[in-house]
Amino acid sequence: MVRDLFFRVRLEAGLRALGVPFRVVGAGDVLAAVQDARPDVVILDLSDPGLRPLAVLTELRSRSELPPVRVLGYAAHVDRELRRAALQAGCDAVVTRARISSALADVLRPLLPRAREEPSGPATGA
Repeated sequence: MVRDLFFRVRLEAGLRALGVPFRVVGAGDVLAAVQDARPDVVILDLSDPGLRPLAVLTELRSRSELPPVRVLGYAAHVDRELRRAALQAGCDAVVTRARISSALADVLRPLLPRAREEPSGPATGA
């Protein structure tokens, strides 16, 4: 769930480079996309109030009919309260915008199924 064009382009390029299939969806489509596509990870722009990220996250976590999915959220480094709220709402990892932009592979790797079998560092970042 990313509407910011700058980050969307960077994330898409980074995911392609990693060979990770992806789909970009809006807030109203994420629950259906999780049900249909059964993704390993949802990447969520926590700073976009139009996406209602905390409400979507809460719904992802509360609907038992949805398959389990890991959630990677990102927000501005100065918005510590939002990042804390996202973790409390069920985000598996929350990083800064700078970290997801500069180190997508490092941030994403621990959340992917193959990587979970291998020891790695935490997915939270600067």
